[in-house]
Amino acid sequence: VVYCTPEIQLVRLMTRNQLSCEEAARRIAAQMPTEEKLKYADYSLDTSGGFAPTDQQISALYTELQKQERMSPRSS
Repeated sequence: VVYCTPEIQLVRLMTRNQLSCEEAARRIAAQMPTEEKLKYADYSLDTSGGFAPTDQQISALYTELQKQERMSPRSS
């Protein structure tokens, strides 16, 4: 799950889709809450900090997934 703070989510949605605050808030309210999504996630990335911190999280996750792949037995 990729997520950010509710305030940033609202602003990003308004900006990306040219929505009013009310329209964006309604759209967000119609979705499963982030806290609930996170319960089902195998991995999560918090994009609240912008591009550089998100890139760091992506790199760390990629490294972890590569390590897991090397450690798992391969099926023939």
